Amino acid sequence: MRTKLLKSSAAGFTLIELIVVMVMIGVLFSIAAPGWLAFANRQRVNSVRDELLQEIRRAQATAAQTRRDQQFTVIPENPPNVPWRVQVAPPGTSLGSQARDLGNGQVQGGVIRIEATNNIRSLVFDERGNLVTSEELPPDGLKFTVSLASNPNVRSCAIVQTLLGATRSGRGNECN
Repeated sequence: MRTKLLKSSAAGFTLIELIVVMVMIGVLFSIAAPGWLAFANRQRVNSVRDELLQEIRRAQATAAQTRRDQQFTVIPENPPNVPWRVQVAPPGTSLGSQARDLGNGQVQGGVIRIEATNNIRSLVFDERGNLVTSEELPPDGLKFTVSLASNPNVRSCAIVQTLLGATRSGRGNECN
């Protein structure tokens, strides 16, 4: 008669080993999550700021190319669940007719807040691409400050520095 030998398998993991690994993953995730959220929020703010700068420069370049005044306008959230919008068009164009959402539709309304120096919502560039303004620019330029609605300390800004339309980005204390 033949006897079958039963072999015990040493392959695989025990239940205790799996639980320990899951606990370790949970601890690592809880350590990394706040840093990841802060990073994602900074990226969101910087992305909107970069779009503002790009649209300001587009208005300036379009004015110089077409030899016609161009107006850059920031259209606030209204109602609050609608995202911020920008429009580059000749002055006198109806507001919103050529507007587009900031954040390419990826930033929901109520998440981002945009504040401007002296509550200026639009800039006009003349046919040479120079900034048209009736008042003197502040020494640190006109600022469009982008921040999170839930945390105003996470902020970045688009700055129009000179009447010639020199633009740059800023962050932190530069945006006060």
